[in-house]
Amino acid sequence: MRLLVADDHGLFREGLVLWLSRLSDGVEVITAGDLDGTLAALAVDGPFSLVVSDLVMPGMNGVAGMERLCQASGYQPVLVLSARRHPLTISACLQAGARGYLAKDSDGETVLAAVRRLLAGEMVLPPGFHAPDHRLRPRQLALLHCLAEGLSNKAIATALNLSEGTVKQYLNGLYLDLGVQNRSQAAVEAREILALPDY
Repeated sequence: MRLLVADDHGLFREGLVLWLSRLSDGVEVITAGDLDGTLAALAVDGPFSLVVSDLVMPGMNGVAGMERLCQASGYQPVLVLSARRHPLTISACLQAGARGYLAKDSDGETVLAAVRRLLAGEMVLPPGFHAPDHRLRPRQLALLHCLAEGLSNKAIATALNLSEGTVKQYLNGLYLDLGVQNRSQAAVEAREILALPDY
């Protein structure tokens, strides 16, 4: 069995490798510290029985990078192991193609149990996770990216090939869905949902 672990924190990555080696005698774990290294490992060292990846690491850009990783992994299941806990972040990762999501502070036994379930073809979600009442539609995700980048309505209209009036209408709907009052609150929420790095 071959596994791929992607995380930019060396000590965490090495600890996870030690835990995963308990799965069976024949476990081989390949590691990567950023999105480019992860994509290269998928292309060169695959296939893998499972890919375990952080959501925030160099090159990842949060949910956008997870979409790329899931697309590159194809049929190889992906488990997201992240400190981000926003329900819409988890939902967006599942929409992107991840088969599981766990909090990064989960203990080793919990991670091993999750990996075993994923290898058996099941989905894994954080304990107590309740899916949001709504999923983010592709247009809403695109708007979130634009808000996180601080784009004006005019720039959003250009980027998404919409009229400014349509952008205003979509943004008002998005504010309602997010439960925020204004653009500033929406931008903060967008960075959280998309799991964009703080650096």
